[in-house]
Amino acid sequence: MTTAEIAARILPRPTLNGRATRVSGLVLVSVRDLLIVCAPVLFQLAMVLAQSSQPGYNPLRDTISSMVWGPQGWLQTVNFFFFGALLMGLAWQLRPWLARSTWARVGGLLLLLVGAEFIVLGVCPTASPGGAKDAAAVIHGLTVYFIVFSFPAACFLMAKALRVGKLSEFIFPYTIVTGVFGMGLIVLGLFLMVREAHWFGMLERVLLLNGFIWIEVVAVYFVGDGFVKRLRALKSA
Repeated sequence: MTTAEIAARILPRPTLNGRATRVSGLVLVSVRDLLIVCAPVLFQLAMVLAQSSQPGYNPLRDTISSMVWGPQGWLQTVNFFFFGALLMGLAWQLRPWLARSTWARVGGLLLLLVGAEFIVLGVCPTASPGGAKDAAAVIHGLTVYFIVFSFPAACFLMAKALRVGKLSEFIFPYTIVTGVFGMGLIVLGLFLMVREAHWFGMLERVLLLNGFIWIEVVAVYFVGDGFVKRLRALKSA
């Protein structure tokens, strides 16, 4: 046996190892992108499951955060963590498009912080039904306000930078409309607080739906395209 043949048997094969590394990397990135695209749907599914296990829960009156005190409250807590991490992932994925202006980068940072604040909601639960407000409940309430006000601001700041690609003439006005609608819901929420109306559960769900639809559209448009390309790369790998 020649020296070359011995070396071929003993030494690693960089081509095969490189291919395996590339394939595993593509798989991990593809799974990440798929989860980001599906984040709003996964949140809603988990929320419905947690809600269905809580007797006497009224979605028109009761907040989503109060579900953490139900029989399946752990599910909503995990839901906050998981969605927050995926929203931060979306904000990170949008960096190449937001890098074109300072205001857009600030908007991207706000979106990243909104994702982080969802994680805070999981760490600091709201007050239990009939229970006194503790420090965690106060932090929870302040965090909700931060999310509610920051998301429309992020939309306004990012809108122009997201005006790219085939759907640029749709994404730009839609992002502005999402921000305006979010601000309108904030005004309605303040009105309901003054009138002491018991519709906060419904208002909260409309606020979330407004944000979730935008997140889904943006994720499919900006992240989904890369996901499809990576799937094609995996087939040819």
